[in-house]
Amino acid sequence: SREKEELQGVLTTEENRLQKAVELAVTKPSDGSKAGATAAAAALIAAAEFSEIVLAVVSLSGRPDLASSVLTRVAAPTLLIAGSLATEVLQLNHEAFSILNCQKEIVVLEGATHLFSEPGKLEDAANLVIDWFSEYL
Repeated sequence: SREKEELQGVLTTEENRLQKAVELAVTKPSDGSKAGATAAAAALIAAAEFSEIVLAVVSLSGRPDLASSVLTRVAAPTLLIAGSLATEVLQLNHEAFSILNCQKEIVVLEGATHLFSEPGKLEDAANLVIDWFSEYL
């Protein structure tokens, strides 16, 4: 579909940007990767390709399903966060979660939409990110 082609184009751009960022981070091997939307797929692709560099991944209401071809190769502990009211994104995250073979967790923020714009939800998501990276980096 046209929408999928557009998303793949965005993904390719995001993947290239993230891979460049990861390459620049070689001198900081304790870095993790945090991303949302299509960038989440790019982060997971980078984690699969650069497992010695990307040591943890967090997807914030992202589209990890767009990286389905590499999800089994992701070794970095991966946290998927989605809002309960973002039903399509939540379903896509559950599907990706079932494919991942690494240390993984999925957290559903009750009452949150795709952008976590409800009072306190973005802060809740930020705390989850901090906790995940504190544990795995």
